[in-house]
Amino acid sequence: HADRSPEPRDFTPVLRLDELKEDRPRRVAVRDAEAGREVGIVLVRHRGQVHAMGARCSHLGGPLDQGWVLEGRLVCPWHGSRYD
Repeated sequence: HADRSPEPRDFTPVLRLDELKEDRPRRVAVRDAEAGREVGIVLVRHRGQVHAMGARCSHLGGPLDQGWVLEGRLVCPWHGSRYD
């Protein structure tokens, strides 16, 4: 069920740091030149550091940008899986 699209491995600027609120997940799209399409990425700023991962939960494909941060972990809104 999960999104199997490859995440880009190189740094790609997508927004200014001040646009990313602390502990508020945000989805962005990044152009993957190899695949020739856009890939959804979720960003989370936690304790001043920015973390990035695929925008879909690896279990059932839930939209992680609609989740929340609990004890430093991103929680899937569909079934509660936690990512750190």
